[in-house]
Amino acid sequence: MKGMWILAATLTLLLSGCSGIYNSGPETGDRQYYYEGFEGVVMDWQPNSPPHTLYYYSDGDKSDNAFDISVKLMNKGASLTQGGLFVSGYDPGMIKVEGVEIDEFSFADCSFDLESIGGGMQGRFDCFFLSGSKKGSDWDLGFDFGDMCEDFGWDCDLWDDLDIRFGKDGGDWVFDLDYDREGISIDYFNHGKLLIGTFGVFLNFGQNNGREYYLEGDTYTYPGGGTDFIDWEAYVKSWPLGLDETDQTFLVTNCYLYTTYASPQICIDPAPYSETEKVCRPGIQSWKSNGAPVTINVLEQENTPRKIFFTMEISNTGTGDIFHPASLGRCSPYFPGRVTSKDLDVVWIGDIRLSGDPERLKCTPDYEVRLQDGRGTFTCEYDVKYATAKSAYEAPIVIELWYGYRETDYRSVRFKRVS
Repeated sequence: MKGMWILAATLTLLLSGCSGIYNSGPETGDRQYYYEGFEGVVMDWQPNSPPHTLYYYSDGDKSDNAFDISVKLMNKGASLTQGGLFVSGYDPGMIKVEGVEIDEFSFADCSFDLESIGGGMQGRFDCFFLSGSKKGSDWDLGFDFGDMCEDFGWDCDLWDDLDIRFGKDGGDWVFDLDYDREGISIDYFNHGKLLIGTFGVFLNFGQNNGREYYLEGDTYTYPGGGTDFIDWEAYVKSWPLGLDETDQTFLVTNCYLYTTYASPQICIDPAPYSETEKVCRPGIQSWKSNGAPVTINVLEQENTPRKIFFTMEISNTGTGDIFHPASLGRCSPYFPGRVTSKDLDVVWIGDIRLSGDPERLKCTPDYEVRLQDGRGTFTCEYDVKYATAKSAYEAPIVIELWYGYRETDYRSVRFKRVS
């Protein structure tokens, strides 16, 4: 039932943004402002929550030794986000934080790589609004937004024609987005909507002692971005004998899904070796930031008469760690398993299209870009469709990167016994 609630919350947020079509053109003027900076979801400790000094009364009751832990969340970047906040680092034998059950064992492995179930599993399965199959190391999942809407009784006509399928075929990721609706641009699902619809339905941050949240990005449709407050009630449940004072550290871990979006103008030149007058020439574009913790630093294009090759360099310019979006459930400090190298430093190429073309560009690697020392590269190719024109022209290219992100902050508190 909990999983159904997560699906309902996810779709409700997705539908709340259905008020207009995102333009895939260049970000200029006032709109450009919203795609600057290196921050995603920023945490801010609230004053005296907890205070830097707390006092323990041995003759008092629970309320005498209670305190609050409060963190303000602000989405400073340009992406819609789904995330979870976790508090840890303190002595659970001394302090009790309401809602945090440290001794409870959990199987909440939110990675949906079905190979973890066992290589010998075969057959079909159904889970909520998912369907799929697995044979050997290959697997396939499908997600139908329209069917999900009908089960909840909502008016979701816009989503009736949206189907997502993804999986692994021969070790390679396969991702297919099928949306057949005349007059509706696929850009409608950018800026985090499709990311949350694809990966977010697998996440339940509450399974590992988290507090889940959804925040709008700081964009021209939602200036300032979303904010939220996450609060925990806590108290000193026991005091060690012979102890006068002690320091405790409260570590807050923030895990969230995020996207990096850019839509620069590029030059398509069907006759790259011609010396005739042209409105543009292929070159190198660079960004200082994209309004997200992962930045597309450089886009370099190489034109041939039939194909255009785009090479992009990306980097982690934020202060946290990148998670594979399918492994973000392992970000919790209470996750019972271990985080491995395959869970970290992986960015998905969620969307890359040119000039409103519904077909995604073919890229190498196809989806998963692994970063080393905070940097990664990938190359995509475009088949020139108007080669007979022999005239160069400018067109926008839409780039959207998907990833999970983890950031931490802490506050130290001194506890003193007064009676």
